[in-house]
Amino acid sequence: MKKILPCLLALTLALTLVLSGCGQDSYTTTLSADKVADKLLEVLSGRYHGADADYISESRFGANYRDLTEKCYDHIILLSDDEETNIDQIGVFHVINKSDVSGVADAVTSFVEAEKLRLRDLLTSYNPGELPKLDQAQVKVCGTYVFYSFLSEAETSAAITALEQTLRA
Repeated sequence: MKKILPCLLALTLALTLVLSGCGQDSYTTTLSADKVADKLLEVLSGRYHGADADYISESRFGANYRDLTEKCYDHIILLSDDEETNIDQIGVFHVINKSDVSGVADAVTSFVEAEKLRLRDLLTSYNPGELPKLDQAQVKVCGTYVFYSFLSEAETSAAITALEQTLRA
């Protein structure tokens, strides 16, 4: 009996350690945001163009959230579809310090929510077919990367799958 108890205790401890890692994803931290975005573009159907630093600083995102996030990320890429009749857009942020991820994610979520409010009336009047993209806008955190999208349901799913596959360590 004295030998069984330590064995059971050791087995329980080993099982606990193994199971405590289940469900936790491990993501790389070495890819730049543009490399991640390139992988996402492989699964998206539109022709996207990137936003340069001037656009970002002058855009609603830059004006409202730059102070909060500019010290937190080492690279950002915002892409929107070349067609001006849709709202397709993605953004990828590579956050420098893991401790800053939630702050960047909160800023990106605030931006997405503000865009949803800003665009709703316009889309309702002029392009109601784009409303589902607005309603299912996503913000996803994968390790030290923050991603947002305004895409169709199928493209959102494909982009998130590509994002996770690209970043898995």
